[in-house]
Amino acid sequence: MRTVTVAVLTVTGCLLLLLWVFLTPSTATPVGVVISEDDSMGATGPNLNIYADIEPETGDIVVFHEAYPLTESDWVVHRVVDKTEDGYTTQGDANPYTGQSNRVQFDYATASDMAGVDLVRARCSKRLGSGDCLQRL
Repeated sequence: MRTVTVAVLTVTGCLLLLLWVFLTPSTATPVGVVISEDDSMGATGPNLNIYADIEPETGDIVVFHEAYPLTESDWVVHRVVDKTEDGYTTQGDANPYTGQSNRVQFDYATASDMAGVDLVRARCSKRLGSGDCLQRL
């Protein structure tokens, strides 16, 4: 009986987490979750990112909106490497260039583009429904 209860709670928690993951970036909440699948931060496979709406500092990992045609989604997870008059310069840890370099040409990330500073990053297995992300937190 206990195994069934744990399984039901796990499935329910995963479903609620997935709803939160897909709705949070579009609702501008002060705390959110996004799954990043790009390897620009040095990790392959999906990563669960929990972020908070606080002002970033140089060195922080941030989640921000970027309407760049080569990204699969509009949300990018990168590290802040500088703050300029134009906005934040960002770079993936595994990238040799900043996002704002002539090779990449992202716009500078501004305060209005920011979803927040990444507080927790957890590498997940390819099977997101397995609860692997939750177990690594």
